[in-house]
Amino acid sequence: AFCCAFPTAPEALEAALKEIRSMVPAGSWSEEVRHFPLDKQCNPAIQSDRGGVSCLAAKVQICYKGKPEMQQIRADMFATQETLSIDGVWRIAEMHGAKRAELEACVNSPETNATLQQDIELGLKYGLEGTPLVVINGRKTNAVPALIYALIVTEGRSDDPGFGVLPPPSPNPEAH
Repeated sequence: AFCCAFPTAPEALEAALKEIRSMVPAGSWSEEVRHFPLDKQCNPAIQSDRGGVSCLAAKVQICYKGKPEMQQIRADMFATQETLSIDGVWRIAEMHGAKRAELEACVNSPETNATLQQDIELGLKYGLEGTPLVVINGRKTNAVPALIYALIVTEGRSDDPGFGVLPPPSPNPEAH
Protein backbone atom coordinates (compact mmCIF):
# COMPACT_ATOMS: atom_id res chain seq x y z
CA ALA A 1 0.00 0.00 0.00
CA PHE A 2 1.23 3.42 -0.93
CA CYS A 3 1.23 5.67 2.12
CA CYS A 4 2.20 9.18 1.78
CA ALA A 5 3.11 11.84 -0.71
CA PHE A 6 3.77 15.15 0.94
CA PRO A 7 2.71 18.00 -1.35
CA THR A 8 4.96 20.62 -2.85
CA ALA A 9 5.86 17.69 -5.08
CA PRO A 10 7.07 18.58 -8.51
CA GLU A 11 4.33 18.76 -11.10
CA ALA A 12 5.93 15.78 -12.83
CA LEU A 13 5.21 13.48 -9.88
CA GLU A 14 1.60 14.64 -9.68
CA ALA A 15 1.20 14.03 -13.43
CA ALA A 16 2.76 10.58 -13.07
CA LEU A 17 0.49 9.69 -10.15
CA LYS A 18 -2.50 10.76 -12.23
CA GLU A 19 -1.37 8.40 -14.99
CA ILE A 20 -0.72 5.57 -12.49
CA ARG A 21 -4.22 6.05 -11.06
CA SER A 22 -5.67 5.51 -14.53
CA MET A 23 -3.47 2.47 -15.34
CA VAL A 24 -3.65 0.22 -12.30
CA PRO A 25 -6.73 -1.75 -11.30
CA ALA A 26 -9.02 -0.10 -8.77
CA GLY A 27 -8.28 -1.28 -5.26
CA SER A 28 -4.75 -2.45 -6.07
CA TRP A 29 -3.26 0.44 -4.11
CA SER A 30 -4.25 3.34 -1.96
CA GLU A 31 -2.80 6.80 -1.89
CA GLU A 32 -2.72 8.93 1.22
CA VAL A 33 -1.74 12.56 0.89
CA ARG A 34 -0.10 14.15 3.89
CA HIS A 35 1.13 17.72 4.34
CA PHE A 36 4.46 19.20 5.37
CA PRO A 37 4.17 22.92 4.63
CA LEU A 38 7.50 24.59 4.06
CA ASP A 39 6.50 27.57 6.21
CA LYS A 40 7.42 28.30 9.81
CA GLN A 41 3.99 29.82 10.46
CA CYS A 42 2.56 26.32 10.95
CA ASN A 43 5.59 24.04 10.82
CA PRO A 44 8.15 24.51 13.61
CA ALA A 45 10.71 22.39 11.71
CA ILE A 46 10.99 25.04 8.96
CA GLN A 47 12.97 28.27 9.17
CA SER A 48 11.59 30.03 6.10
CA ASP A 49 8.51 32.21 6.28
CA ARG A 50 6.22 32.01 3.25
CA GLY A 51 3.61 34.23 4.87
CA GLY A 52 1.31 31.33 5.66
CA VAL A 53 0.67 30.43 1.99
CA SER A 54 1.90 26.84 2.37
CA CYS A 55 -0.04 26.49 5.61
CA LEU A 56 -3.30 27.68 4.04
CA ALA A 57 -2.78 25.50 0.96
CA ALA A 58 -2.27 22.44 3.15
CA LYS A 59 -5.35 23.22 5.26
CA VAL A 60 -7.55 23.74 2.18
CA GLN A 61 -6.42 20.35 0.88
CA ILE A 62 -7.16 18.76 4.26
CA CYS A 63 -10.66 20.25 4.11
CA TYR A 64 -11.17 18.72 0.65
CA LYS A 65 -9.87 15.25 1.54
CA GLY A 66 -12.02 12.61 -0.11
CA LYS A 67 -13.87 15.08 -2.34
CA PRO A 68 -13.60 14.86 -6.13
CA GLU A 69 -12.35 18.46 -6.37
CA MET A 70 -9.29 17.70 -4.25
CA GLN A 71 -7.12 16.34 -7.09
CA GLN A 72 -7.73 19.38 -9.29
CA ILE A 73 -7.28 21.86 -6.46
CA ARG A 74 -3.96 20.23 -5.59
CA ALA A 75 -2.89 20.17 -9.25
CA ASP A 76 -3.77 23.87 -9.66
CA MET A 77 -1.79 24.75 -6.53
CA PHE A 78 1.23 22.80 -7.79
CA ALA A 79 0.98 24.49 -11.19
CA THR A 80 1.16 27.94 -9.57
CA GLN A 81 3.30 27.15 -6.52
CA GLU A 82 6.10 29.55 -7.45
CA THR A 83 3.74 32.55 -7.41
CA LEU A 84 0.96 31.24 -5.17
CA SER A 85 -0.36 33.76 -2.64
CA ILE A 86 -2.97 33.63 0.11
CA ASP A 87 -5.48 35.20 -2.31
CA GLY A 88 -4.44 32.68 -4.96
CA VAL A 89 -5.20 29.75 -2.66
CA TRP A 90 -8.68 31.13 -1.98
CA ARG A 91 -9.24 31.81 -5.71
CA ILE A 92 -8.30 28.24 -6.64
CA ALA A 93 -10.65 26.82 -4.02
CA GLU A 94 -13.49 29.11 -5.08
CA MET A 95 -12.85 28.26 -8.75
CA HIS A 96 -13.68 24.66 -7.81
CA GLY A 97 -16.92 25.52 -6.04
CA ALA A 98 -15.78 26.33 -2.51
CA LYS A 99 -17.98 28.63 -0.47
CA ARG A 100 -15.47 30.91 1.27
CA ALA A 101 -17.23 31.13 4.68
CA GLU A 102 -17.65 27.35 4.93
CA LEU A 103 -14.08 26.71 3.84
CA GLU A 104 -12.71 29.32 6.28
CA ALA A 105 -14.57 27.56 9.10
CA CYS A 106 -12.96 24.25 8.13
CA VAL A 107 -9.49 25.78 7.65
CA ASN A 108 -9.65 27.40 11.11
CA SER A 109 -11.11 24.38 12.90
CA PRO A 110 -9.21 22.57 15.65
CA GLU A 111 -9.68 19.31 13.70
CA THR A 112 -7.92 20.67 10.60
CA ASN A 113 -5.08 22.08 12.69
CA ALA A 114 -4.72 18.76 14.54
CA THR A 115 -4.60 16.86 11.23
CA LEU A 116 -1.92 19.19 9.90
CA GLN A 117 0.18 18.79 13.05
CA GLN A 118 -0.14 14.97 12.81
CA ASP A 119 1.05 15.15 9.19
CA ILE A 120 4.03 17.30 10.17
CA GLU A 121 4.92 14.85 12.95
CA LEU A 122 4.74 11.95 10.48
CA GLY A 123 7.07 13.80 8.10
CA LEU A 124 9.54 14.31 10.93
CA LYS A 125 9.26 10.63 11.91
CA TYR A 126 10.41 9.65 8.42
CA GLY A 127 13.25 12.18 8.48
CA LEU A 128 11.76 14.35 5.77
CA GLU A 129 14.53 16.34 4.15
CA GLY A 130 12.57 17.57 1.17
CA THR A 131 9.33 16.98 -0.58
CA PRO A 132 7.83 14.83 -1.81
CA LEU A 133 8.30 12.03 0.67
CA VAL A 134 7.00 8.72 -0.61
CA VAL A 135 6.42 5.88 1.83
CA ILE A 136 5.39 2.46 0.56
CA ASN A 137 4.42 -0.27 3.03
CA GLY A 138 5.90 1.82 5.84
CA ARG A 139 9.26 2.25 4.11
CA LYS A 140 10.67 5.48 2.77
CA THR A 141 11.42 5.24 -0.94
CA ASN A 142 12.38 7.45 -3.87
CA ALA A 143 9.74 9.61 -5.54
CA VAL A 144 10.46 8.02 -8.92
CA PRO A 145 7.23 7.34 -10.83
CA ALA A 146 8.54 4.17 -12.49
CA LEU A 147 9.60 2.75 -9.12
CA ILE A 148 6.25 3.64 -7.55
CA TYR A 149 4.44 1.96 -10.44
CA ALA A 150 6.64 -1.16 -10.20
CA LEU A 151 6.05 -1.43 -6.46
CA ILE A 152 2.29 -1.14 -6.98
CA VAL A 153 2.25 -3.76 -9.74
CA THR A 154 4.38 -6.18 -7.69
CA GLU A 155 2.41 -5.40 -4.52
CA GLY A 156 5.67 -4.32 -2.90
CA ARG A 157 7.20 -7.81 -3.05
CA SER A 158 10.94 -7.46 -3.50
CA ASP A 159 11.14 -11.13 -4.55
CA ASP A 160 8.76 -10.59 -7.48
CA PRO A 161 10.25 -11.96 -10.73
CA GLY A 162 9.96 -8.48 -12.27
CA PHE A 163 12.78 -7.32 -10.03
CA GLY A 164 15.04 -10.15 -11.26
CA VAL A 165 16.53 -7.85 -13.88
CA LEU A 166 17.96 -5.57 -11.20
CA PRO A 167 21.45 -6.01 -9.72
CA PRO A 168 21.56 -7.50 -6.22
CA PRO A 169 21.20 -5.07 -3.32
CA SER A 170 24.33 -3.51 -1.92
CA PRO A 171 25.69 -5.45 1.06
CA ASN A 172 26.24 -2.06 2.72
CA PRO A 173 22.99 -0.07 2.36
CA GLU A 174 24.51 2.85 4.26
CA ALA A 175 26.92 3.40 1.35
CA HIS A 176 24.11 4.90 -0.79
